[in-house]
Amino acid sequence: MQSHEVKDYNIYAELGQFKEAAKCLQTALKDKPNDLETFYMLHRLGEKVLDSTLKNKIAEVLSDNNCTKMNLAYGNLLLAKFEQLDANYEGELNYLLEGHDYFFQSKERKFEAELKYWFDVLPRIEEIVSLEKSNESNSHIKPIFIVGFPRCGSTLIEKIITSGTKRIPMGEETGIFNTLIHQGSPTKIVEAYQQRNLIQAESDYTFTDKSLENFFYIGFIKKIFPSAKVINCTRDILSSIISILQTNLTELAWAHHLKYIYQFFNLYHQKIEHLKTTFPNFIYDLNYEKFINNPETESKKLMEHCNVPWNKRCLKFYERKDIVSNTASDVQIRKTIHKHSLNKYLPYKPFVLKHKEGENR
Repeated sequence: MQSHEVKDYNIYAELGQFKEAAKCLQTALKDKPNDLETFYMLHRLGEKVLDSTLKNKIAEVLSDNNCTKMNLAYGNLLLAKFEQLDANYEGELNYLLEGHDYFFQSKERKFEAELKYWFDVLPRIEEIVSLEKSNESNSHIKPIFIVGFPRCGSTLIEKIITSGTKRIPMGEETGIFNTLIHQGSPTKIVEAYQQRNLIQAESDYTFTDKSLENFFYIGFIKKIFPSAKVINCTRDILSSIISILQTNLTELAWAHHLKYIYQFFNLYHQKIEHLKTTFPNFIYDLNYEKFINNPETESKKLMEHCNVPWNKRCLKFYERKDIVSNTASDVQIRKTIHKHSLNKYLPYKPFVLKHKEGENR
């Protein structure tokens, strides 16, 4: 897409104006009719593009000797969508993994450097960084940090927390700790939240931040914001893996190969368990499956833990006209909560295990 079309698409998608966002994509296709990423994005918006015409186009594009890595990636990811429609779980997973492999190759230099950061630097962040002493107490600031493994329902939880009667600024994925922690300055971190207009007296100094990678920084969070709440969103690991592959989290280097996904999950799990021992009762576990199957009861428990009043409006977040979302859940979050079958992803299990065993040989 042209840069202005990308900008317009992003704006409309974040605002939930998906028809307008789709028009931007359709316009882009007039200039680049073989851009398979655009078709993928149209499907993501709910447009009905999965037909025989597209399937023939994909075959034609992928057979071109000059086919780009990006088209190879999105061509396979689209073919996975066709297999999903036919409930061919093995075929879908094979196309997903091939598509992600090409996507990784398209950004290999960047991703290889980022993998070193995720797996070599972040696990040792508390050894690497020393916080400066602060003369000010931030105990009046009461942020709610939502952490977890991707596709764990964190966007849903943030929207519920911020949709009650109490006005709570919604931070979404600020990335503030990830960006500033190396400077070791609590003051600069607090200032960054102030600059984003998240720390406000009108909100009782409560705001949310759902940068999932903040589980690496919980020790720092405890020191800088002693009144903080930490919500750890958990989900069945198989469901998370399949959802990650089906969604294509483009900016996460580790989210495009099963071995890296497992490696990151193990890192996350070990870190959370260690932190629970270090800071007893500081981390609140919220299970996604349990939540969506009993949202009223679980949301009441959640809000009580956060010291935020519960109201039926919390579960009607999708009716809000002011929701802005720039996460992978921007489409899903505008729909009502619906119960999932706990067995939804079970058909994928033998094929995921098959690939895992193959990589371990």
